[in-house]
Amino acid sequence: MDDDVYKVLTPDLYRTNLFRILGLPVTAAARDVQRREARRALEAKLGLPTLAAAGGLLALSPPPGQDEIRGALARLHAPLDRFQAEFFWFWPLDEWPDPALRAVEEGRPADAAAIWGRETGPPERRVAARHNLAVFFHLSALDREQARAAEAKPRTELDALWRRALGQWAEIHADPQFWRVVSHRAAALNDAKVSPRLVARIRESLPTGLLHIHARLAFAAAEGSNSADVTRHLQLLKSARFEATARQGALRHALALWEDQIREAIDRAKTTWRAAPHRANENVRSIYDDCGRLVSIVDAVVDNVAAPLRSMEGGAFADMRNELRDMIAEAMLEGQMAYTAKVDDWGESVRLLELARQMAAGDALRVLLDENLATVRENAKSGSEWCAPGYWDLPDATIATLEEARALTMASDFEGAMTLLSALPSSIDRPLRRAASFCLTAWSAQIFNVAIREFRQEPTMRRRLIDRFAADRSPLHRFPDPELPDFMKPPCPSCGNQAYRRWSQFKVRDIPVWLCRDCADTLDVEIEGKRNVFRRELAAALECQLLADELYPDDPRTRLNLGILEQHARDLQCALPGTASLMTRFHHTERFIAVTLPASPEDAVCHYCGEAPPSSDCAIQLPMCGDIERERRLFGESTMIRTAMIVVPRCLRCRDAHRDLGGRRVQWRDRREQVTQAAVSRFERKARIVAGLTGVSTWAGAAYGLQSIAGAGVALAVVVGLLAGAGAGAAMITGSKRRAEGGTEAAMQRFVAETPDPSLPSAIKAEEAYLDFHTVRELRQKGWSFGHTYALERPASREATGLVSAVP
Repeated sequence: MDDDVYKVLTPDLYRTNLFRILGLPVTAAARDVQRREARRALEAKLGLPTLAAAGGLLALSPPPGQDEIRGALARLHAPLDRFQAEFFWFWPLDEWPDPALRAVEEGRPADAAAIWGRETGPPERRVAARHNLAVFFHLSALDREQARAAEAKPRTELDALWRRALGQWAEIHADPQFWRVVSHRAAALNDAKVSPRLVARIRESLPTGLLHIHARLAFAAAEGSNSADVTRHLQLLKSARFEATARQGALRHALALWEDQIREAIDRAKTTWRAAPHRANENVRSIYDDCGRLVSIVDAVVDNVAAPLRSMEGGAFADMRNELRDMIAEAMLEGQMAYTAKVDDWGESVRLLELARQMAAGDALRVLLDENLATVRENAKSGSEWCAPGYWDLPDATIATLEEARALTMASDFEGAMTLLSALPSSIDRPLRRAASFCLTAWSAQIFNVAIREFRQEPTMRRRLIDRFAADRSPLHRFPDPELPDFMKPPCPSCGNQAYRRWSQFKVRDIPVWLCRDCADTLDVEIEGKRNVFRRELAAALECQLLADELYPDDPRTRLNLGILEQHARDLQCALPGTASLMTRFHHTERFIAVTLPASPEDAVCHYCGEAPPSSDCAIQLPMCGDIERERRLFGESTMIRTAMIVVPRCLRCRDAHRDLGGRRVQWRDRREQVTQAAVSRFERKARIVAGLTGVSTWAGAAYGLQSIAGAGVALAVVVGLLAGAGAGAAMITGSKRRAEGGTEAAMQRFVAETPDPSLPSAIKAEEAYLDFHTVRELRQKGWSFGHTYALERPASREATGLVSAVP
C-alpha cells in the first residue's frame, strides 16, 4: 500500500470494503462473482429488490447504491484492490458457511469472538482467527464511532473497543507467522502487482495507516468543535502499542491533508487577484477567513498533541502548524503588495497587513510584517508609492512602458523592470526615478527576506540538540563531569564519542546543552558558513537599496529599509557596497529600437514589373538602421538607433525571371568558353607545325654555315648559320601567334553575333534594382545604412535576403 495506505485506511475503511458491499467472502471464485452479477442484473431487470450486501452486524446503513456496487465489482477484478480488501476483511476458517462469520451476520458477536478466541488448530488457522478478531473489533469500533452521536453510546465502552482493536492489530503485526500467511494469500492471486515487495511495504506502513484513522477522526472532531473527541482520539493514538515513528507519521499525513486545503484556498485567491489586482484586498480577506477557519482546526489538534507528547513530538507539530500560519501570512502579504501596487490605497494596506500579522507565527515573518507595517503606515502619511507626481501626465507611450515595468516588478522580475526603466530618458525625471527606486527597494527586500529566513533557521545539529535535551530530562549525569573517568562520561549527544577531553556547554532556546569539542567546532563552522552566505546576500540587498536611495532620497520607505540593512551590516561587520557596478549592469551605451514604417501604394505592386501583385514568398528583405539620437538615460548617456526591415515587393513571375536569368547567363558563359577553347585548340595544332618548320630552318642555316667554312673560319660560319636559321624560325612563330589571336577573337565575335547575351524582358527590372525602391532611396538620403548595426559603407548585398540571381 505504501503511500496508498492513507487512501485506504480512512474512517470509511470497512464502509467501502468491496466484500462488505457485495456480500461475498474473500474466497469468492470467478464463477461466484459471475453468478452474483447475473442475479443482480436479473433483479434489476424485473424491478425486484437487490440482494442485500451483508446482514447482521455487517449490514451497511444506508445500503450501498448501484454505483457503489458497480464500483466494487470493478475493484474485485483488480488484483491489487482485491488484495487490499481481503487484508481488511474476514478470512474464513472453514468452508462456507463459516460458523464464526455466520454468527456475525446473525448478530451474535460474542459467539463469533468466542469461536475465534478459542481456535487451537494449526498456526495458519490461529493466525487467521486472530486476524479476524482484529478486523472484527476494528470494524465494530469504526461503525460505533460513526453512529455514536445518534446512538449515544458510552465513550468508555467505545474506547475500550478501540484499545482492544489496536492491541489485536499490534499483536498480529508483530507475528512473523501472520505475514507468512499474508504472503501465501498474495501469491495465490498470481499477479505481478501483488508481489512480496508489496507485502513488505504493507508490513512497514500498517501501523502508521491504522493510527492515521485516529488522526483523521481527531481532525474531524476539531472541525466540529468537539474538543473531547479530539482528546480521545489523540490519547488512543498515543496509547497504541506501535513505535513513535508510526504515531508521528500518522499525524503528519493527516496534517498534510489540511495543508493541501489551505494551499488550494491560497492558490484560488492568487489566481483571482492576478486577474484583477484592484480587488486583491477582497481575496486577502477571503484567505484570512477561509484559511483561518482551517488553521483553527489544526490548532485544536496540535494543542492537544503538544500537551501529552511534550516537546519531542508536540514541538515538531507545533512547528508544522506555525509553518502553515506563516504560509497563509506570506500569501496575504503577497496579496497586499499586489493590491497596493495597483490601487495605492495605503489605509487598506495597513488593515490587510494587520490581519497577516495576526496570522503569522514565525518570528522572522513577524519581524518582516512589522517592518512592512511601519513602512506602509509611513507611506500612508507621506503618500509614498510607485506613481510620483506627474506620473499620469506623461505621454501614453511612456506610461505604457512604466506600467509594463510596474507589472514586472510586481511579478518579481526586477531585472526586466530595471532594463525597461533604464532605457527611458532622464527627462521624465521624478516619475522615472521614483519608479526605479520602488523597483530596487522591492528587489532589495526580496533578497533580504529570503536571506534572513534562511539565516534564522536553526542548524541541523542545534535542532537535534533541542529535541534531545527538551525530551530527555531524566538522566542524573546528562552533562560531563571532569572528575569522572572516560568510561563513565556520557556520550556526546551528537557523535556519541566518550573519549573526549574538552566539551562546550551552552544554551539553545534557554535549554542547557553540551557538545564535545569536535562537534562544537563543527557547529561553529556551520554557523559561520550560514553567516557568510547571509553577508553575501545582504551585500546584494544593500547595493539595490543604496541605488534606490540615490535615485529617490525622499522616499521614507527607502530610508527605513536602508537603515535596517545597514544595521544588519554593522552587526555582521559587512562592508557597504558601491552602486557603480549595478548602474553599469543596466546602462547600455547603444539602444536599437525597431520601427514599423508606414505603408505606401508602391508596397501593393511588384517593384520590378510595376503591374502584378506581389507575393510574400518572393519579396526581398533588406535590414536598415539610422536616425541616430544621443540622449541622457537614467544612468548616463546613450545612443539610440532605429532599425527597420525594408520589404521590396516582387511578384512570382519576376522572381522566376531573375532566378532563370542567372542560370541562363551561366550556361551562355560556359558555351562561350567552349567556343574559345575550340579555337585555341585549332591554333595550337598549327603552332606545332610552325615549330617543326622552325627546326628545319635552323638546320638549314647550320648547313649554310658549313659551306662557308673554307672561306671564313669554323666559328664565324656556325654563328652565321644559326642566326640565319633562328631569324627565319622567329618570323614564322610570330606570324603564327598573330594569326591564332586573330582567329580566336573572330570565333568569339561570331559566337556573340550568333548567340546574344541572355537578358530580362524589357518590362522587368534587374534584380539589383531593389536599391532603387522608394523606401530604400528615402532612407539612404536620410543617412541610414544597411544592416542592424550602423555602418554607412556596408554593401547592401551582404545584408539582403531573398536574392535569387547568382550572377550579377
